[in-house]
Amino acid sequence: PLSTITYYRLKINDLGGKTDYSKIISLTLPQKGLTVKAFPNPMGNDLTVSIATVKKSNITIELIDILGRSVYRKKAFDTEGIVTVPVSTQYLPIGTYFLKVSDGQTALQQKVIKN
Repeated sequence: PLSTITYYRLKINDLGGKTDYSKIISLTLPQKGLTVKAFPNPMGNDLTVSIATVKKSNITIELIDILGRSVYRKKAFDTEGIVTVPVSTQYLPIGTYFLKVSDGQTALQQKVIKN
């Protein structure tokens, strides 16, 4: 979920064809310390990395090639809230990469593809 509050409602269909709905309930989820979204994926010559943090953090953004070599690395200091970081990938060859974002306590990784 993109929010810490998620709402649920059941749709109930009985054998007679009657439809009914349950009451709406909400579920509050604890906010994660670090969340990351990368787009577009597959990417062209640019990748946008959106990072959300709960507290001030020093963020490291890294692209790792399929052989485990770091091909891009950038640091952002005293980051808090939602930050969007543009990443130029124009000099990278077509292929599969792993985006790794770390705040010193948590490291998140996701696969990104360059066309």
